[in-house]
Amino acid sequence: MSPEQVRGAPTDHRSDIFSFGLILYEMITGKRAFQHETMAETMSAILKEEPAELTESNPNISPPLERIVRRCLEKKPERRFQSTSDLGFALESLAGTTTSSGSNQAALKSEPEASAGSKIIGLLRSAGWVVAAIAVLAALGFVYFNRLAADTRPVSLSFVPPQSMESAGDDQEAAVVSPDGKKVVVTGRLADGKKQLWLRSLDSYELKAIPLTEGAGNPFWSPDSRFIAFRAD
Repeated sequence: MSPEQVRGAPTDHRSDIFSFGLILYEMITGKRAFQHETMAETMSAILKEEPAELTESNPNISPPLERIVRRCLEKKPERRFQSTSDLGFALESLAGTTTSSGSNQAALKSEPEASAGSKIIGLLRSAGWVVAAIAVLAALGFVYFNRLAADTRPVSLSFVPPQSMESAGDDQEAAVVSPDGKKVVVTGRLADGKKQLWLRSLDSYELKAIPLTEGAGNPFWSPDSRFIAFRAD
């Protein structure tokens, strides 16, 4: 989670860039940037602490790579990369500087006694990990922009009142959709003329009467879509 997610503040694509920085950090170091024993301590660390230097895991980590990771993990969104295009360009530039001479591969071949861990870190510094990183970045961008597209599609619905409901009533906001877009509450009149509230989930065709709402009108939802309030008599 990014710091703004921990605070419950509004988020945008820069929150995904923070998460992407966490992926890069763990790929390079083999450790999570803000891992503590409890969730509360971890969330506090995300807000207040800086992750350990990459060079603590490997002193040969290139400074440009460390700067990219650090910028992704800035606490304030305005100090991170402002677009995935800028981040992708930085990664591509880094790939050019780390693979042009082939020095990384040569260094690995000259040290057959190196541990498996150091070989993995060396490989992460080669073009392979950069390609993987760009692939993950592309996936994040795909999910983000598809999420935006899904959020902006218009939705319409219609329903047939139950036989016991004579009319939908004449109240202002007689039918009200929940904030999460999953349910609708309807004010209807029974055969005896009394009003009652009815509930329908948008993934169902059935309108169900809500008990103990006789005489109710002007319904409205709680912000979390868990409760319905109304005026009665």
